[in-house]
Amino acid sequence: MALDKDKLDALKLDTRESEASNFKSIFLSILFLSVAILLTYGGFHLWKSTHEVLTINTYKVKMLGNNQPSAILEASGYIVTRKNATLSATVTARVLNINVDEGDLVQKGDKIAILDGSLVSKDITLSESRLNVALSKTFEIHSQLTEANNKFNRFTKLSHNDYVSKDLLDQSKQRVGTLKAMLGTAYNNVQVEKDNINRLHRHLEEYSINAPFSGVVISKDAQVGEIVSPISSGEFTRTGICTIVDMDSREIEVNVNEAYINRVQKNQKVIARLDAYQDWQVSGQVINIIPTADRQKATVKVRISIDELDPKILPDMGVKVKFYAQEENKEDSEYENAIVIPKVAVSKDNQATYVWLITDNIALKREITLGKRVGNLFEVIEGLSPGDRIAISDIENLKENISVKISSQTIN
Repeated sequence: MALDKDKLDALKLDTRESEASNFKSIFLSILFLSVAILLTYGGFHLWKSTHEVLTINTYKVKMLGNNQPSAILEASGYIVTRKNATLSATVTARVLNINVDEGDLVQKGDKIAILDGSLVSKDITLSESRLNVALSKTFEIHSQLTEANNKFNRFTKLSHNDYVSKDLLDQSKQRVGTLKAMLGTAYNNVQVEKDNINRLHRHLEEYSINAPFSGVVISKDAQVGEIVSPISSGEFTRTGICTIVDMDSREIEVNVNEAYINRVQKNQKVIARLDAYQDWQVSGQVINIIPTADRQKATVKVRISIDELDPKILPDMGVKVKFYAQEENKEDSEYENAIVIPKVAVSKDNQATYVWLITDNIALKREITLGKRVGNLFEVIEGLSPGDRIAISDIENLKENISVKISSQTIN
């Protein structure tokens, strides 16, 4: 039976339509997946921007008064001594005696240690013997010169009557000149030996180590019997004998973040608290700002004097320092009980002057009315109360009702 070719062709599948349908399905799947990824990415960044906690420094609003200065910055540092020295020898020698221990008080010129200078002492004895020989030589030549002068004078008188030949007279004169030159050389030799003895005595003094100033011994770096040297030449050679510090030169050295160094001024009042004595306050003032920054730490070093030195304040103790605003017109009653804030906390726009009030770690925009400037601070007439906490860093990144974290640089 013959098959109908047209009916057989009708039974074949249309592969072109199937391929087009599959391509459309794949395209729609990729499109939907891409849209889902973009929405997820955008949502994540939106959530991150709204939920990421910003760490800021804050300032506690205070009321200005005669006995209530306002801290504008806090920094940490250490107690240092400006005058300290590690005593060492200028010669290489063995230690015979050390007269001090850690904690001993010493006065300027006190003998700290004695080194073995026996060889130098022997050289002095030898030079003194040479000096005696040189002196004896001068006496001998001086005696010969006296005799030669007498002989020359006698020959001169006799030569007038031709009792002495001219040759004898010339020889006598030459002898006098030679002895005078020898006597000059002998005197020079005497002076050389004297200078050498003085040099050796000065060299011997280097074997006695004396205190260059009055202070306290804080470390003993060598022991009796050890060898000390100005240059380290091995494991068993010391370069220092002891370290002395002048306790009257104690001061505070702190590192201030370079972003806040503009709040520090020379002669600015500070209050320090030692880490060892948290309840004890030490007053002082800024001596100077070291005119260079540490690029690694982004800090600037500040030197601070201590008003009243106390034996409890020891070198290398940790300390935290609060810098207080310099209150100009402090005696003027116009500023009594004025509410003040630092300039860095104030922001302005076309509409108002405002600060960022931090309440329960939430940033709130608070409009304020400013009065006159009081030192490094601004008087607030309206908008804030004593005890309010306001932001003083990352002002440009704050937004209404965002969560923030208060950093350790907070000023109370």
